[in-house]
Amino acid sequence: MELQCYLDKECVAYAELQPEQQGTFMDFKTLVEVSSLLACQQDYSQPDDAEADYQAPAISLPINIFQQPTISPQRSDTFSPGDCQPVIQPTTVPPSGEQIVTEKKARKRGEAAQVRPCQVCGERAGKHSYYGGEVCPSCRAFFRRSVQSGCTYYCVKDGSCQVMIKTRKNCQFCRYKLCLAVGMKTTWVLTEEEKEQKFAGRGKRKRKSEDQDEENIDNNLAVITSFISEEEMLEVKDLVKTSGYFEMSKVNDMETSLIRDIIRMIAFRHPLPVNSQKQLKEVLNKRFRKIAKRLQEFQMLSFKDREEILTQNIPYLVEMQICTIFHPSLVWRDQLIPLMGLQEVDKLESKLKSLNIAGLDDLQVPYCHMFTQPQPPDIKQLQETVKEVGGWAQDACEYVLLSLVLLFCPDMLDLMERRRVEEIQLKFATLLQKYLNQRHQTEPSVSVSRFASGLNLVTKCKEMYRIVLVMEEEH
Repeated sequence: MELQCYLDKECVAYAELQPEQQGTFMDFKTLVEVSSLLACQQDYSQPDDAEADYQAPAISLPINIFQQPTISPQRSDTFSPGDCQPVIQPTTVPPSGEQIVTEKKARKRGEAAQVRPCQVCGERAGKHSYYGGEVCPSCRAFFRRSVQSGCTYYCVKDGSCQVMIKTRKNCQFCRYKLCLAVGMKTTWVLTEEEKEQKFAGRGKRKRKSEDQDEENIDNNLAVITSFISEEEMLEVKDLVKTSGYFEMSKVNDMETSLIRDIIRMIAFRHPLPVNSQKQLKEVLNKRFRKIAKRLQEFQMLSFKDREEILTQNIPYLVEMQICTIFHPSLVWRDQLIPLMGLQEVDKLESKLKSLNIAGLDDLQVPYCHMFTQPQPPDIKQLQETVKEVGGWAQDACEYVLLSLVLLFCPDMLDLMERRRVEEIQLKFATLLQKYLNQRHQTEPSVSVSRFASGLNLVTKCKEMYRIVLVMEEEH
Protein backbone atom coordinates (compact mmCIF):
# COMPACT_ATOMS: atom_id res chain seq x y z
CA MET A 1 0.00 0.00 0.00
CA GLU A 2 1.36 3.40 -0.96
CA LEU A 3 1.01 6.34 1.40
CA GLN A 4 1.21 9.74 -0.37
CA CYS A 5 1.49 13.01 1.53
CA TYR A 6 0.55 16.49 0.22
CA LEU A 7 0.71 20.10 1.38
CA ASP A 8 -2.14 22.50 0.88
CA LYS A 9 -2.03 26.26 0.65
CA GLU A 10 -2.22 26.73 4.40
CA CYS A 11 0.72 24.34 4.90
CA VAL A 12 -1.64 21.71 6.34
CA ALA A 13 -0.45 18.18 5.72
CA TYR A 14 -2.82 15.52 4.59
CA ALA A 15 -2.46 12.06 3.09
CA GLU A 16 -4.25 9.78 0.67
CA LEU A 17 -4.34 5.99 0.93
CA GLN A 18 -4.53 3.99 -2.25
CA PRO A 19 -7.46 1.55 -1.90
CA GLU A 20 -6.77 -2.14 -1.91
CA GLN A 21 -8.95 -5.19 -2.01
CA GLN A 22 -10.24 -6.12 1.40
CA GLY A 23 -9.68 -9.61 2.72
CA THR A 24 -12.22 -11.80 4.43
CA PHE A 25 -12.04 -13.42 7.81
CA MET A 26 -12.55 -16.88 6.42
CA ASP A 27 -9.49 -16.50 4.19
CA PHE A 28 -7.27 -16.58 7.24
CA LYS A 29 -9.17 -18.83 9.65
CA THR A 30 -6.67 -21.62 9.95
CA LEU A 31 -5.89 -23.71 12.94
CA VAL A 32 -3.42 -21.30 14.49
CA GLU A 33 -5.95 -18.51 14.13
CA VAL A 34 -8.55 -20.63 15.87
CA SER A 35 -6.03 -21.39 18.58
CA SER A 36 -5.20 -17.76 19.38
CA LEU A 37 -8.78 -16.64 18.90
CA LEU A 38 -10.01 -19.01 21.61
CA ALA A 39 -6.97 -19.17 23.89
CA CYS A 40 -6.80 -15.54 25.01
CA GLN A 41 -10.09 -13.67 25.05
CA GLN A 42 -8.43 -10.78 26.86
CA ASP A 43 -7.81 -9.18 23.48
CA TYR A 44 -11.53 -8.37 23.32
CA SER A 45 -11.40 -6.32 26.49
CA GLN A 46 -11.31 -3.07 24.56
CA PRO A 47 -13.93 -2.92 21.79
CA ASP A 48 -12.80 -1.62 18.45
CA ASP A 49 -15.36 1.10 17.82
CA ALA A 50 -13.54 2.31 14.79
CA GLU A 51 -13.94 -0.95 12.94
CA ALA A 52 -17.61 -0.36 12.22
CA ASP A 53 -16.98 3.00 10.54
CA TYR A 54 -13.58 2.59 9.05
CA GLN A 55 -11.89 -0.38 7.43
CA ALA A 56 -8.24 0.32 6.67
CA PRO A 57 -6.57 -1.52 3.84
CA ALA A 58 -4.16 -4.23 4.79
CA ILE A 59 -0.52 -3.19 4.79
CA SER A 60 2.60 -5.26 4.63
CA LEU A 61 5.65 -4.07 6.53
CA PRO A 62 9.15 -5.15 5.55
CA ILE A 63 9.98 -6.15 9.10
CA ASN A 64 11.54 -9.30 10.46
CA ILE A 65 9.55 -9.96 13.62
CA PHE A 66 12.27 -12.16 15.10
CA GLN A 67 14.84 -9.33 15.19
CA GLN A 68 15.24 -6.93 18.08
CA PRO A 69 13.00 -3.87 17.57
CA THR A 70 14.81 -0.86 16.16
CA ILE A 71 13.69 2.68 15.52
CA SER A 72 14.93 3.93 12.18
CA PRO A 73 15.86 7.62 11.96
CA GLN A 74 13.57 9.81 9.92
CA ARG A 75 14.70 10.19 6.34
CA SER A 76 15.41 13.65 5.10
CA ASP A 77 13.60 13.05 1.81
CA THR A 78 10.29 12.18 3.43
CA PHE A 79 7.63 14.64 4.38
CA SER A 80 6.76 15.31 7.99
CA PRO A 81 4.04 17.72 9.10
CA GLY A 82 6.51 19.34 11.46
CA ASP A 83 8.90 20.22 8.65
CA CYS A 84 6.66 22.95 7.37
CA GLN A 85 5.84 25.97 9.50
CA PRO A 86 3.36 28.64 8.40
CA VAL A 87 5.15 31.70 6.98
CA ILE A 88 3.95 34.85 8.70
CA GLN A 89 4.27 37.87 6.42
CA PRO A 90 5.43 41.12 8.07
CA THR A 91 2.57 43.44 8.84
CA THR A 92 2.53 47.12 8.08
CA VAL A 93 0.58 49.82 9.80
CA PRO A 94 -1.35 51.99 7.34
CA PRO A 95 -1.44 55.75 7.79
CA SER A 96 -4.90 55.49 9.30
CA GLY A 97 -3.43 53.56 12.22
CA GLU A 98 -5.61 50.52 11.68
CA GLN A 99 -3.67 47.25 11.91
CA ILE A 100 -4.36 44.61 9.29
CA VAL A 101 -5.05 41.25 10.93
CA THR A 102 -4.11 38.21 8.85
CA GLU A 103 -6.65 35.42 9.30
CA LYS A 104 -5.28 31.89 9.63
CA LYS A 105 -7.28 28.74 9.22
CA ALA A 106 -7.22 26.88 12.49
CA ARG A 107 -5.95 23.34 12.23
CA LYS A 108 -7.09 20.69 14.63
CA ARG A 109 -4.37 19.00 16.56
CA GLY A 110 -3.45 15.64 15.04
CA GLU A 111 -5.36 16.31 11.81
CA ALA A 112 -2.59 14.79 9.68
CA ALA A 113 -2.12 11.86 12.02
CA GLN A 114 -5.74 10.74 11.71
CA VAL A 115 -5.07 9.17 8.32
CA ARG A 116 -1.92 7.30 9.35
CA PRO A 117 -2.28 3.52 9.34
CA CYS A 118 -1.40 1.39 12.32
CA GLN A 119 1.99 -0.17 11.65
CA VAL A 120 0.80 -3.43 13.20
CA CYS A 121 -2.64 -4.17 11.75
CA GLY A 122 -3.43 -1.38 9.26
CA GLU A 123 -6.23 0.17 11.34
CA ARG A 124 -6.38 3.97 11.67
CA ALA A 125 -3.53 4.98 13.98
CA GLY A 126 -4.03 7.15 17.04
CA LYS A 127 -3.11 10.81 17.24
CA HIS A 128 -0.06 10.11 19.33
CA SER A 129 2.77 7.62 19.53
CA TYR A 130 1.79 4.76 21.86
CA TYR A 131 4.66 3.19 23.78
CA GLY A 132 7.00 4.28 20.99
CA GLY A 133 5.04 3.03 17.97
CA GLU A 134 2.46 4.46 15.58
CA VAL A 135 -0.39 2.07 16.28
CA CYS A 136 -4.14 2.05 16.74
CA PRO A 137 -5.84 2.12 20.18
CA SER A 138 -6.65 -1.58 19.90
CA CYS A 139 -3.01 -2.61 19.38
CA ARG A 140 -1.98 -0.21 22.14
CA ALA A 141 -4.38 -1.91 24.56
CA PHE A 142 -3.29 -5.36 23.40
CA PHE A 143 0.38 -4.50 23.96
CA ARG A 144 -0.31 -3.02 27.39
CA ARG A 145 -2.29 -6.06 28.54
CA SER A 146 0.34 -8.44 27.19
CA VAL A 147 3.13 -6.72 29.10
CA GLN A 148 1.17 -6.33 32.32
CA SER A 149 -0.11 -9.91 32.37
CA GLY A 150 3.20 -11.49 31.34
CA CYS A 151 1.42 -13.95 29.03
CA THR A 152 3.35 -16.39 26.86
CA TYR A 153 1.97 -16.68 23.33
CA TYR A 154 2.43 -19.49 20.81
CA CYS A 155 2.26 -19.68 17.04
CA VAL A 156 1.92 -22.92 15.08
CA LYS A 157 3.05 -21.26 11.86
CA ASP A 158 6.55 -20.41 13.08
CA GLY A 159 5.72 -16.72 13.35
CA SER A 160 4.54 -16.31 9.75
CA CYS A 161 0.94 -15.18 10.36
CA GLN A 162 -0.24 -12.08 8.50
CA VAL A 163 -1.56 -9.47 10.93
CA MET A 164 -4.39 -7.41 9.46
CA ILE A 165 -7.38 -5.55 10.81
CA LYS A 166 -9.60 -8.62 10.41
CA THR A 167 -7.02 -11.18 11.58
CA ARG A 168 -5.17 -9.33 14.35
CA LYS A 169 -7.04 -11.25 17.06
CA ASN A 170 -6.20 -14.65 15.60
CA CYS A 171 -2.49 -14.99 16.42
CA GLN A 172 -1.34 -13.02 19.44
CA PHE A 173 2.23 -14.30 19.13
CA CYS A 174 2.74 -12.65 15.73
CA ARG A 175 0.85 -9.53 16.75
CA TYR A 176 3.00 -9.04 19.85
CA LYS A 177 6.23 -9.64 17.89
CA LEU A 178 5.13 -7.06 15.33
CA CYS A 179 4.41 -4.56 18.13
CA LEU A 180 8.00 -4.93 19.26
CA ALA A 181 9.27 -4.68 15.69
CA VAL A 182 7.58 -1.31 15.04
CA GLY A 183 9.24 0.22 18.09
CA MET A 184 6.86 -0.36 21.00
CA LYS A 185 8.80 -0.74 24.26
CA THR A 186 7.80 -2.90 27.18
CA THR A 187 9.62 -0.59 29.61
CA TRP A 188 7.24 2.23 28.75
CA VAL A 189 4.23 0.32 30.06
CA LEU A 190 3.53 1.47 33.59
CA THR A 191 2.71 -0.91 36.41
CA GLU A 192 -0.28 -0.31 38.65
CA GLU A 193 1.95 1.25 41.31
CA GLU A 194 3.64 3.52 38.80
CA LYS A 195 0.27 4.65 37.44
CA GLU A 196 -0.98 5.45 40.92
CA GLN A 197 2.10 7.54 41.64
CA LYS A 198 1.97 9.37 38.32
CA PHE A 199 -1.76 9.97 38.02
CA ALA A 200 -2.67 10.30 41.69
CA GLY A 201 -5.71 12.57 42.01
CA ARG A 202 -6.21 13.07 38.26
CA GLY A 203 -9.11 11.64 36.35
CA LYS A 204 -9.99 9.02 38.94
CA ARG A 205 -13.63 8.84 37.99
CA LYS A 206 -12.95 8.52 34.29
CA ARG A 207 -10.35 5.80 34.66
CA LYS A 208 -12.52 3.93 37.13
CA SER A 209 -15.41 3.94 34.66
CA GLU A 210 -13.18 2.77 31.80
CA ASP A 211 -11.68 -0.01 33.90
CA GLN A 212 -15.14 -1.11 34.98
CA ASP A 213 -16.37 -1.26 31.38
CA GLU A 214 -13.30 -3.27 30.38
CA GLU A 215 -13.81 -5.65 33.28
CA ASN A 216 -17.48 -6.13 32.37
CA ILE A 217 -16.52 -7.05 28.79
CA ASP A 218 -13.99 -9.59 30.01
CA ASN A 219 -16.53 -11.09 32.42
CA ASN A 220 -19.17 -11.40 29.71
CA LEU A 221 -16.72 -13.16 27.39
CA ALA A 222 -15.67 -15.43 30.21
CA VAL A 223 -19.28 -16.47 30.72
CA ILE A 224 -19.62 -17.28 27.01
CA THR A 225 -16.48 -19.37 26.56
CA SER A 226 -15.28 -20.25 30.04
CA PHE A 227 -16.64 -23.65 31.10
CA ILE A 228 -18.30 -26.48 29.26
CA SER A 229 -22.05 -26.85 29.75
CA GLU A 230 -23.84 -30.05 30.76
CA GLU A 231 -25.25 -30.46 27.26
CA GLU A 232 -21.81 -30.03 25.70
CA MET A 233 -20.31 -32.47 28.20
CA LEU A 234 -22.86 -35.08 27.19
CA GLU A 235 -21.87 -34.53 23.57
CA VAL A 236 -18.19 -35.04 24.45
CA LYS A 237 -18.99 -38.28 26.26
CA ASP A 238 -20.94 -39.49 23.22
CA LEU A 239 -17.91 -38.71 21.05
CA VAL A 240 -15.69 -40.75 23.37
CA LYS A 241 -18.15 -43.63 23.15
CA THR A 242 -18.28 -43.34 19.36
CA SER A 243 -14.49 -43.51 19.22
CA GLY A 244 -14.46 -46.88 20.97
CA TYR A 245 -11.87 -45.63 23.44
CA PHE A 246 -13.13 -47.84 26.28
CA GLU A 247 -14.07 -50.93 24.29
CA MET A 248 -13.13 -54.03 26.29
CA SER A 249 -12.04 -56.08 23.28
CA LYS A 250 -10.51 -54.71 20.08
CA VAL A 251 -8.87 -57.74 18.49
CA ASN A 252 -11.64 -58.71 16.08
CA ASP A 253 -10.04 -56.68 13.28
CA MET A 254 -6.50 -57.97 13.93
CA GLU A 255 -4.89 -60.89 12.11
CA THR A 256 -3.83 -63.89 14.18
CA SER A 257 -0.24 -63.43 13.02
CA LEU A 258 -0.23 -59.86 14.31
CA ILE A 259 -1.55 -60.91 17.73
CA ARG A 260 1.03 -63.68 17.90
CA ASP A 261 3.88 -61.24 17.14
CA ILE A 262 2.62 -58.81 19.81
CA ILE A 263 2.64 -61.61 22.39
CA ARG A 264 6.19 -62.59 21.39
CA MET A 265 7.22 -58.95 21.72
CA ILE A 266 5.97 -58.85 25.32
CA ALA A 267 7.04 -62.34 26.42
CA PHE A 268 10.45 -62.54 24.76
CA ARG A 269 11.20 -58.83 24.04
CA HIS A 270 11.35 -59.53 20.31
CA PRO A 271 10.92 -56.53 17.99
CA LEU A 272 7.72 -56.48 15.97
CA PRO A 273 8.42 -57.68 12.39
CA VAL A 274 8.08 -55.19 9.55
CA ASN A 275 5.01 -56.98 8.14
CA SER A 276 3.29 -56.80 11.51
CA GLN A 277 4.18 -53.12 11.80
CA LYS A 278 2.38 -52.46 8.52
CA GLN A 279 -0.58 -54.60 9.60
CA LEU A 280 -0.91 -52.67 12.85
CA LYS A 281 -0.94 -49.32 11.07
CA GLU A 282 -3.52 -50.63 8.59
CA VAL A 283 -5.71 -51.73 11.50
CA LEU A 284 -5.49 -48.27 13.11
CA ASN A 285 -6.21 -46.61 9.77
CA LYS A 286 -9.38 -48.66 9.28
CA ARG A 287 -10.52 -47.95 12.84
CA PHE A 288 -10.22 -44.19 12.37
CA ARG A 289 -12.09 -44.39 9.07
CA LYS A 290 -14.97 -46.18 10.78
CA ILE A 291 -15.04 -43.61 13.57
CA ALA A 292 -15.09 -40.72 11.08
CA LYS A 293 -17.97 -42.23 9.12
CA ARG A 294 -20.06 -42.49 12.30
CA LEU A 295 -19.80 -38.75 12.98
CA GLN A 296 -22.80 -36.67 11.98
CA GLU A 297 -20.54 -33.72 11.09
CA PHE A 298 -18.58 -35.93 8.70
CA GLN A 299 -21.72 -37.25 7.03
CA MET A 300 -22.81 -33.68 6.21
CA LEU A 301 -19.81 -33.15 3.93
CA SER A 302 -19.71 -33.90 0.21
CA PHE A 303 -18.30 -37.20 -0.97
CA LYS A 304 -15.19 -35.56 -2.41
CA ASP A 305 -14.41 -33.74 0.84
CA ARG A 306 -14.98 -36.89 2.90
CA GLU A 307 -12.54 -38.84 0.76
CA GLU A 308 -10.01 -36.01 0.88
CA ILE A 309 -10.12 -35.90 4.68
CA LEU A 310 -9.86 -39.67 5.03
CA THR A 311 -6.97 -39.92 2.62
CA GLN A 312 -4.92 -36.97 3.88
CA ASN A 313 -5.66 -36.66 7.63
CA ILE A 314 -6.18 -40.25 8.82
CA PRO A 315 -2.42 -41.05 8.59
CA TYR A 316 -1.75 -38.17 11.01
CA LEU A 317 -4.24 -39.63 13.47
CA VAL A 318 -2.50 -43.01 13.24
CA GLU A 319 0.85 -41.44 14.17
CA MET A 320 -0.81 -39.52 16.98
CA GLN A 321 -2.21 -42.68 18.55
CA ILE A 322 1.13 -44.46 18.13
CA CYS A 323 2.81 -41.63 20.06
CA THR A 324 0.36 -42.03 22.95
CA ILE A 325 1.45 -45.67 23.32
CA PHE A 326 4.97 -44.65 24.31
CA HIS A 327 4.26 -42.24 27.14
CA PRO A 328 7.15 -42.59 29.64
CA SER A 329 4.82 -43.38 32.54
CA LEU A 330 3.06 -46.31 30.81
CA VAL A 331 3.95 -49.96 31.32
CA TRP A 332 3.19 -52.62 28.72
CA ARG A 333 -0.37 -53.22 29.98
CA ASP A 334 -1.36 -49.58 29.54
CA GLN A 335 0.45 -49.43 26.22
CA LEU A 336 -1.56 -52.31 24.72
CA ILE A 337 -5.01 -51.42 26.09
CA PRO A 338 -5.71 -48.82 23.33
CA LEU A 339 -4.74 -51.43 20.73
CA MET A 340 -6.30 -54.62 22.11
CA GLY A 341 -8.76 -53.60 24.82
CA LEU A 342 -8.67 -54.06 28.60
CA GLN A 343 -10.29 -57.50 28.56
CA GLU A 344 -7.79 -58.95 26.08
CA VAL A 345 -4.80 -57.45 27.93
CA ASP A 346 -6.01 -59.00 31.19
CA LYS A 347 -6.22 -62.38 29.47
CA LEU A 348 -2.73 -61.97 28.04
CA GLU A 349 -1.25 -60.96 31.39
CA SER A 350 -2.87 -63.90 33.15
CA LYS A 351 -1.55 -66.31 30.53
CA LEU A 352 1.99 -64.91 30.65
CA LYS A 353 2.11 -65.09 34.43
CA SER A 354 0.91 -68.70 34.33
CA LEU A 355 3.93 -69.41 32.14
CA ASN A 356 6.20 -67.79 34.73
CA ILE A 357 7.32 -64.98 32.43
CA ALA A 358 9.47 -62.70 34.59
CA GLY A 359 9.81 -58.93 34.58
CA LEU A 360 6.26 -58.08 33.54
CA ASP A 361 5.45 -55.67 36.35
CA ASP A 362 7.79 -52.89 35.20
CA LEU A 363 8.11 -53.80 31.53
CA GLN A 364 7.90 -50.92 29.05
CA VAL A 365 7.87 -51.47 25.30
CA PRO A 366 10.22 -48.98 23.59
CA TYR A 367 9.43 -47.44 20.23
CA CYS A 368 12.25 -49.36 18.53
CA HIS A 369 10.65 -52.70 19.49
CA MET A 370 7.30 -51.89 17.91
CA PHE A 371 8.35 -49.75 14.95
CA THR A 372 11.46 -49.24 12.89
CA GLN A 373 13.59 -46.44 14.22
CA PRO A 374 15.11 -43.86 11.82
CA GLN A 375 18.79 -43.10 11.51
CA PRO A 376 20.47 -40.03 13.07
CA PRO A 377 19.80 -37.12 13.08
CA ASP A 378 16.08 -37.89 12.56
CA ILE A 379 16.06 -40.26 15.54
CA LYS A 380 16.42 -37.40 18.02
CA GLN A 381 13.63 -35.38 16.44
CA LEU A 382 11.39 -38.46 16.38
CA GLN A 383 12.02 -39.21 20.05
CA GLU A 384 11.23 -35.63 21.06
CA THR A 385 8.06 -35.60 18.95
CA VAL A 386 6.87 -38.95 20.34
CA LYS A 387 7.39 -37.71 23.88
CA GLU A 388 5.66 -34.37 23.28
CA VAL A 389 2.65 -35.76 21.41
CA GLY A 390 2.25 -38.86 23.57
CA GLY A 391 2.39 -36.97 26.83
CA TRP A 392 -0.18 -34.25 26.13
CA ALA A 393 -3.59 -35.90 26.60
CA GLN A 394 -4.46 -36.54 30.26
CA ASP A 395 -7.76 -38.35 29.74
CA ALA A 396 -10.02 -39.79 27.05
CA CYS A 397 -11.97 -36.57 26.47
CA GLU A 398 -8.85 -34.54 25.73
CA TYR A 399 -7.50 -37.22 23.41
CA VAL A 400 -10.75 -37.63 21.43
CA LEU A 401 -11.37 -33.88 21.06
CA LEU A 402 -7.82 -33.21 19.88
CA SER A 403 -8.14 -36.13 17.44
CA LEU A 404 -11.27 -34.53 15.96
CA VAL A 405 -9.50 -31.17 15.62
CA LEU A 406 -6.80 -32.96 13.65
CA LEU A 407 -9.29 -34.99 11.61
CA PHE A 408 -11.10 -31.86 10.35
CA CYS A 409 -7.95 -29.81 9.81
CA PRO A 410 -8.48 -28.16 6.38
CA ASP A 411 -4.87 -27.08 5.85
CA MET A 412 -3.37 -28.20 2.53
CA LEU A 413 -6.57 -30.04 1.54
CA ASP A 414 -8.39 -29.70 -1.79
CA LEU A 415 -11.90 -29.13 -0.44
CA MET A 416 -15.14 -28.11 -2.11
CA GLU A 417 -16.70 -26.80 1.12
CA ARG A 418 -13.70 -25.51 3.02
CA ARG A 419 -15.77 -23.16 5.13
CA ARG A 420 -17.95 -25.97 6.44
CA VAL A 421 -14.90 -28.02 7.39
CA GLU A 422 -13.42 -25.00 9.16
CA GLU A 423 -16.64 -24.55 11.12
CA ILE A 424 -16.61 -28.20 12.20
CA GLN A 425 -13.00 -27.93 13.30
CA LEU A 426 -13.79 -24.73 15.19
CA LYS A 427 -16.62 -26.49 17.00
CA PHE A 428 -14.36 -29.25 18.33
CA ALA A 429 -11.59 -26.78 19.16
CA THR A 430 -14.10 -24.76 21.19
CA LEU A 431 -15.23 -27.86 23.05
CA LEU A 432 -11.61 -28.70 23.80
CA GLN A 433 -10.91 -25.25 25.17
CA LYS A 434 -14.02 -25.25 27.34
CA TYR A 435 -13.19 -28.69 28.66
CA LEU A 436 -9.67 -27.58 29.57
CA ASN A 437 -11.06 -24.48 31.27
CA GLN A 438 -13.34 -26.71 33.32
CA ARG A 439 -10.48 -28.99 34.35
CA HIS A 440 -8.12 -26.14 35.22
CA GLN A 441 -10.62 -23.60 36.48
CA THR A 442 -8.41 -22.74 39.46
CA GLU A 443 -5.42 -22.17 37.13
CA PRO A 444 -6.62 -20.37 33.97
CA SER A 445 -3.08 -19.88 32.71
CA VAL A 446 -2.58 -23.66 32.65
CA SER A 447 -5.68 -24.05 30.51
CA VAL A 448 -4.48 -21.43 28.02
CA SER A 449 -1.01 -22.94 27.82
CA ARG A 450 -2.26 -26.52 27.40
CA PHE A 451 -4.77 -25.48 24.75
CA ALA A 452 -2.11 -23.72 22.70
CA SER A 453 0.36 -26.60 23.06
CA GLY A 454 -2.40 -29.08 22.17
CA LEU A 455 -3.16 -27.31 18.91
CA ASN A 456 0.55 -27.16 18.22
CA LEU A 457 0.52 -30.97 18.20
CA VAL A 458 -1.35 -30.87 14.90
CA THR A 459 1.85 -29.69 13.25
CA LYS A 460 3.91 -32.14 15.30
CA CYS A 461 1.84 -35.10 14.10
CA LYS A 462 2.35 -34.05 10.50
CA GLU A 463 6.10 -33.77 11.08
CA MET A 464 6.04 -37.21 12.67
CA TYR A 465 4.30 -38.69 9.65
CA ARG A 466 6.80 -37.14 7.23
CA ILE A 467 9.74 -38.55 9.21
CA VAL A 468 8.18 -42.02 9.25
CA LEU A 469 7.31 -41.80 5.55
CA VAL A 470 10.90 -40.96 4.59
CA MET A 471 12.17 -43.74 6.82
CA GLU A 472 9.84 -46.31 5.23
CA GLU A 473 10.91 -45.26 1.73
CA GLU A 474 14.56 -45.73 2.66
CA HIS A 475 13.86 -49.25 3.89
